[in-house]
Order: sequence, then C-alpha cells, then structure tokens
Amino acid sequence: LKLYYNRRMSGQQKWVSKLKEAVAEVSKDEDYKSNGGSDQPIAVTTVPFFDVELVGVPALAYVGRETFQNNPDFDHLMNDFSNQKVVICGGKGGVGK
Repeated sequence: LKLYYNRRMSGQQKWVSKLKEAVAEVSKDEDYKSNGGSDQPIAVTTVPFFDVELVGVPALAYVGRETFQNNPDFDHLMNDFSNQKVVICGGKGGVGK
C-alpha cells in the first residue's frame, strides 16, 4: 500500500511542478500585470493530505483554515475584504469544492 501512495505522490509532484512553471511564466507576462495582476507571482498552495473523508461545510471550513488562514500568500483574501473581487477554486470534479 505504501508503494501505491508513493507512486501517486510522485505522479502528483510532476504535475504540481508543471503547474508552478506555468504560473511563474504567466506571472511575468505583461498582459497579466496590465490586467490587474500583482507584482507578486501567482500563489500555488498545496493542501495537506487528510486520512479521513472531508464532507460538509464544517470540514471545508477546517481545510480552509488549515490551508489559508496563516498563509501570507492569501492574507489579502482572508483579512482584507475591501478590494476583493473574485476567488477561483479549482479541483478534481466530484469532490465538493
């Protein structure tokens, strides 16, 4: 079972790396910056593995606090609502995002 999870993690790390490369490229693009993009690169945050199924609003709130509350890349979303416009959440289909 451990080998299975190690293979899964390795496969996921490959795609996380590709995502980070793409995000770095977009973050430097003048079109992105002229469209209201920040001087900071786009943040990519990985969510920790939970060994239980997270179902419902309380579980989602828990994941949000654990992942974003003390993350400086998301401080403007968690603490400053004066200039908030859109938050986009992505993920695998069927997981209740």
